Amino acid sequence: VLPTSRFELSTLDMEKPSSLKQTFRIMGGSFTQLYGTTSITKVLANVPHLEIQDTGAILPSGNLPSNFQYQVISTVPDGDPDHLRTASSDPEAFPEMIKVKYLQIPKENPVLRQMVNTATKGKTNNYDKVEALKDFISTRCKYNLQSPAAPRDRDLVEYFLNESKMGYCDSFGASLVMLCRYAGIPARLVSGFLSGDFKDGAYVVKEKHKHLWAEVFFPKIGWITFDATEGAEDVSDYSALNKKETPG
Repeated sequence: VLPTSRFELSTLDMEKPSSLKQTFRIMGGSFTQLYGTTSITKVLANVPHLEIQDTGAILPSGNLPSNFQYQVISTVPDGDPDHLRTASSDPEAFPEMIKVKYLQIPKENPVLRQMVNTATKGKTNNYDKVEALKDFISTRCKYNLQSPAAPRDRDLVEYFLNESKMGYCDSFGASLVMLCRYAGIPARLVSGFLSGDFKDGAYVVKEKHKHLWAEVFFPKIGWITFDATEGAEDVSDYSALNKKETPG
């Protein structure tokens, strides 16, 4: 049984959570981290030691070889929109550690502040505000695996939203996280894998399924996933990609 991170909501404090058990088998390669649905509470694995980081990463004592199998049990927060709309939007409802870490803004940016004010105008709860920000990004920007990196001297999010308007999952995810924080809503960037391809009764997850997305905190509910790439037009030139499977 894993201890609850100080940046996670404990099972006892969550409203309407559900439990999920997953079984994983490493088909090839070597892994240094265990994966599973968010809020993992228990790991069943034949490893001598696990390190639990504040970020939620679960690190075994050594590399995991091919055919290694393990199970995780997760407490999944209730993501029903009607429930999320009832979550408190009062800043005082957020745990202090969550506010300190996940409302950070490196430097005040009036351009981003105005974008948030415009996109969330008339929205009265945090769920609808996040959905409005997500739609703002996905309709404004295009998904493009060939997008060049932002200039080093520029604010990544402002450059993506205001100039290039093209990028892949890291730009979309970082933008949603920062816009949520400008709206006073705790958010974080998460890396992992999409569910993969369903085959022979199981999901096959490969390198190409690597992805980044945003998680947003709702009081008494927990961290909920929002992916700003959903709904964005994909203008990637897949014929130009080599055989290496590209994440994002």
